[in-house]
Amino acid sequence: MNSSRLVKNTAGDKMFIPMNVEGNSYDEKFLNTTKVLTIVSLAVYWVFILTWINTLENASALFKVLIVLFSLFATIQLVRYVVFEERYFFKMYQKMLLYKNPTSDVFWDIASIKSIYGDSIALYSDMKIGVFVKLNRGSIVGKDEEFIESHYDAISDFLREIIGRGYKYVHLNLMERADNDTRLDYLGAEIDRVENKNIKKLLQLQLGNLKNVTRNSLYENDYYLIYTQKLDRLELILKDVYDSLDILMDGNYIGYNILDAKEIIELHKEQIGVAYFNYNLATINTFREYQVDRKPAVRLKKIYLNNGSVIELTKEDELFIRKIATDIVSSSSTESIDIVHRLNAIKEQDFRLRSGVDLDKKTNTQVVQKKASTVSNKAVKVDNVDFDKLIDNSSDVSDKKPDDNIQEISDDFEFDF
Repeated sequence: MNSSRLVKNTAGDKMFIPMNVEGNSYDEKFLNTTKVLTIVSLAVYWVFILTWINTLENASALFKVLIVLFSLFATIQLVRYVVFEERYFFKMYQKMLLYKNPTSDVFWDIASIKSIYGDSIALYSDMKIGVFVKLNRGSIVGKDEEFIESHYDAISDFLREIIGRGYKYVHLNLMERADNDTRLDYLGAEIDRVENKNIKKLLQLQLGNLKNVTRNSLYENDYYLIYTQKLDRLELILKDVYDSLDILMDGNYIGYNILDAKEIIELHKEQIGVAYFNYNLATINTFREYQVDRKPAVRLKKIYLNNGSVIELTKEDELFIRKIATDIVSSSSTESIDIVHRLNAIKEQDFRLRSGVDLDKKTNTQVVQKKASTVSNKAVKVDNVDFDKLIDNSSDVSDKKPDDNIQEISDDFEFDF
């Protein structure tokens, strides 16, 4: 983070610089102060221990061997974990294997997005909370020379206000396609209000030409991530951000908006440069940083209904539910979803489930090899699937409707992990 590199006193009027050799940052060199002191200490220790052992005339040979073995064991541990940093590099090796074929969700790190009155607050895996803000730039046409200074003064006052309230920030300048500029939509709406048909037609042609030009052009947008590690600011962060953003209106900005969940996802896709991003999978695997394995961080086991019934979920049910969740996030519909009926409808579309084939159970095949003097023939026997019955059942239930007796699930249900 940009602002986390500065260390200031409580009053905020003094900035500290590191007084030690290493400073406050990571040193990419192999040897640092800690390693040099460890190596020198080990050398002095071995000189002392060997000298001391030679002075022990009455000590037994077994005692001397035990002292040497203990010292050797301690030396090996210090060399492994201090000099060669075995834990750090082994963790990096595990990550390298884990992210051998990575997707963009390794840069996501957002565990949850909470919506409050249309605005969204991001909760990160390390328990930081943050708000994404997009600033809308204004035009510099017709501005005087002093406007540039007042613009940067407004930015300085904004950052001073943010830091003064106990927040940190990340500033992102992102080059986006110009045809995504909302000002083009505003211009189109203004043209629709023109009553003169000839002038309206001319303006529409100009707007069409302008949109064709912007498809091959880029323009710069300003984004801010304002965050804090204090979870008690969850109810106040939006108010503090809005109060601070009003200061920017004295500069060359005509507006601002706090990004919602979908806009945060689109910002991530635009920044990384990917066309597809699975938000649900990235959120579930957010804690891979602390759980270095290939298993999902969360597994869905059961659905509890309001009437006390429990629906046991198979692996296929879990995949279907994740697909439903992905469809919900990618769509703009705000209608309530009945998970049970959706799950049942998806199952009805799979002929294997309609035919009674257990997808969790693999089909047993047995290979019988017949030995002959000249030719070795192989026969495959399928034990668990009756293909005649499978065809009959699939034709009988082709028009089968979803079970209407499935009890309706409420909006609030919980999963047993």
